Amino acid sequence: MFRDLALQVQMTLLKGDGGGLIFGTDGSGSQEYRFAVNSGTYDPRYYDVFLPLEGSRVVKGYSPSIIPGQDQSNLLTVIVQGSVIYLYVNGQYVNQFQAPSRTSVTGSVGVFATNRPDDSTEVVFRDLKVWA
Repeated sequence: MFRDLALQVQMTLLKGDGGGLIFGTDGSGSQEYRFAVNSGTYDPRYYDVFLPLEGSRVVKGYSPSIIPGQDQSNLLTVIVQGSVIYLYVNGQYVNQFQAPSRTSVTGSVGVFATNRPDDSTEVVFRDLKVWA
């Protein structure tokens, strides 16, 4: 569990769509933040099963700092300071947003892979670092 932190992982996409970091999970699976990276785009989302728009996108965009393609590695970094979340890829700032509730983001951290329903995804995560 954390309050303010920096979270970083080296992600290599071997097959499929992409992957990323999960943070701010409340332990019950009802709330979390995800920072996904696929093919040159980043797509952070806030999930809350108690809100009508589960999986609401908070910011999305393209960044030239993302190295697209299979067998490519990207260094993903999330910095959480209170209710403000900063996103970096390969050491380059890509965006920031405020937590929807405007309260401090707290919870557990993890990694995930994304895939389309008709395809599988393989992602390797290395050197996960957390500074709290």
